[in-house]
Amino acid sequence: MKIRKALEKDLESVEKLFHIKELAAVDNWYPNKNVLKNFLKNNFFFVAEEENKVLGAILGEPLKFGVMGWWFAVKENVRRKGIGTRLLKAFEEGARKEKKHFVIMHSHVKSKAIDFYLKNGYRKGQDVS
Repeated sequence: MKIRKALEKDLESVEKLFHIKELAAVDNWYPNKNVLKNFLKNNFFFVAEEENKVLGAILGEPLKFGVMGWWFAVKENVRRKGIGTRLLKAFEEGARKEKKHFVIMHSHVKSKAIDFYLKNGYRKGQDVS
């Protein structure tokens, strides 16, 4: 399994991967291939791949001094195998390379992902619900 920057060939798989209830935005909106394509040019869109299959992805965008992580998912059948941690570390390394000072990961207030982020050294932010 390898972590690499996302490519255009990954967009369909990532679109399907990100179409889970926990990542739904207002009105059950999910990012489609056209939205995802806009993020290919930045250094904050990574996939975990094995045998030409996308197992997970993380996507964000640069802020003035930091990075905002918007979408992050690992296929359910391969969770708890370190893939998410490796994706998050690649995302953080991208932030360091861009001389960013912090990373914020967006998450639904009731998401199971919060425990994952806490385990990886993040702090819980303000609940805006």
